[in-house]
Amino acid sequence: MTTYGSIALNAPDATRSQRQRLAVAATGLVALTAAGALVAWSLAPAPAAWDVVVVGGGPAGLVAAEYLSRDPSVSVLLLEAGGPSLQCTGGTMVPEYAASTGWTLFDIPGEYAHVAFGLPKSVMDVWRIDELSSPQNHLANILGGSSSINAALYFRTPDDYVDEIDWPVSASAVRNGFAAIERFFGWTDTPSVDGRRYAQGVYNTLASALQLANYSEHDLNRDSNAKHRVYGHPPFTVKDGLRDSPAKTFLGAMAHRPNFELRLGARVEQIVHVDGKATHVLYKEDAANATSAVLSARGAVIVATGALLSPRLLMQSGIGPLSQRDLVTTRPLPSPLRADAWIQNENVGAHIFDAHQVALTFRTSHVANTSGFGFDYMRPSADDLRQFVTTRSGPMASANPVLIAYETLADASSGHAYQFQLSIFPHVMPNLDLSPPANDHEMDWTIVLRSTTRSRGTARASFPTESTIDRIVADSKQATVPVFPAPSALQWATWATNRTSWIVQHTLITDHFGGACIVASNRSSDRCADETFRVLGTSNVFVGDGSVVKSGNVNPYGFVMYTGYEAATHVHAFLRS
Repeated sequence: MTTYGSIALNAPDATRSQRQRLAVAATGLVALTAAGALVAWSLAPAPAAWDVVVVGGGPAGLVAAEYLSRDPSVSVLLLEAGGPSLQCTGGTMVPEYAASTGWTLFDIPGEYAHVAFGLPKSVMDVWRIDELSSPQNHLANILGGSSSINAALYFRTPDDYVDEIDWPVSASAVRNGFAAIERFFGWTDTPSVDGRRYAQGVYNTLASALQLANYSEHDLNRDSNAKHRVYGHPPFTVKDGLRDSPAKTFLGAMAHRPNFELRLGARVEQIVHVDGKATHVLYKEDAANATSAVLSARGAVIVATGALLSPRLLMQSGIGPLSQRDLVTTRPLPSPLRADAWIQNENVGAHIFDAHQVALTFRTSHVANTSGFGFDYMRPSADDLRQFVTTRSGPMASANPVLIAYETLADASSGHAYQFQLSIFPHVMPNLDLSPPANDHEMDWTIVLRSTTRSRGTARASFPTESTIDRIVADSKQATVPVFPAPSALQWATWATNRTSWIVQHTLITDHFGGACIVASNRSSDRCADETFRVLGTSNVFVGDGSVVKSGNVNPYGFVMYTGYEAATHVHAFLRS
């Protein structure tokens, strides 16, 4: 038995159960019953050829498949390499305290911290992406992909983001796209069913400092264009106290459709094409020979395996930079590639980016109500767990952040605007070696400062201003001071003596990747796909996931779902042409 924090389960048995469930679910159509349980039942004989094959059952792939399968004349096959996740998909990773409900780690919003940072390797191996040695925390080989394991933070992007990334449709069209996908799920900044907000002492402490720095409080999604000196309560895709993600919502909407099929445990190896026209998709359900999903005469493929894996699939299919041709064509692939058939697309995988973040810990003294000030998601009390299981209320009804703030600052030399997001966690970040509070009336909490970056492949650390900490210390209602981990061989700098080096040494990635196959207007030289999301050099291969954006803005979960919708509208038009 493996025990960690609030969870106790037999990890080997959980892994085995997941794999058994995966094997059953992969044999036929996966459907959600009215009671919410997953059942596997046989389809009528599968069509000889599919109109659309969607590769990847993550947030974009599920949205795209749902949109296309609304048309009963379009047959849709969704191939997902991973297994079930949420309870409604057949997931079995149920924490001990929720055994009576069947809710999995992925259903319970407050378990995000454990899923991201606290699980033993033997458990995380269930959804680990074998092709990636790093990163591991927020990428998942599982139904729903990142949307099944993330913090469920859902943000609408500001209108000016459309111009910033040279997006091929207007800001109003993007707003309409968000409205279209929001018909399928709920988002709220009060996720607890009892309507209360929890751990608000941290919120109030930082809000007092931000207000003195000319920040104002906003509804962050309804005022989505406000991105300078604003703060507010974080919006989550949570409904009735549980995660309301695409593996529940979009899959639930299409699971009963006779023209749709989901195959789990189906790892796609290649898209086979002739002169850029895809004819079939090769995937493996085990170590045996590859299975072929044949495309109809009008058929199309949507690549939605994520910003780090989509370029890999394209290159294994003979589409990508010329510099990769000899390397890829010598690999033992199911369908051998010919060098003279390589489709040159220099922008496949060429502009990958991620945001950067720095975590700062603060300690507030003289806290009168410690239970209402913060909340340690890694160590919830028995009362908190009981409250959630019986009423779907309490701090476990949301993930960690209790406050989100934004500031935009221009670089003094270049004039480039850098966007900063502050995410406030009501606890110390996991695995951080800090001296403990001196008494029960001191509480620790964390600011994560996240910035967009112009670099591609080279990290650049930025910070809003070196007086940020001083401002928080001076302006907070209650006595608040920064707390730093002891220096180490790798992180030798101290805040007191060398702030710039300290920031550089403590800068981390966020796993908010993009840019691997940029979709942009025809005036953009770095695009990998055209305005219709079709990969350049092909006639029927489309991309729709985090790959397609050339820079980041807010947490990308919402925009990634939207890209699946936008890609699907273009594929549907292609099928009808």
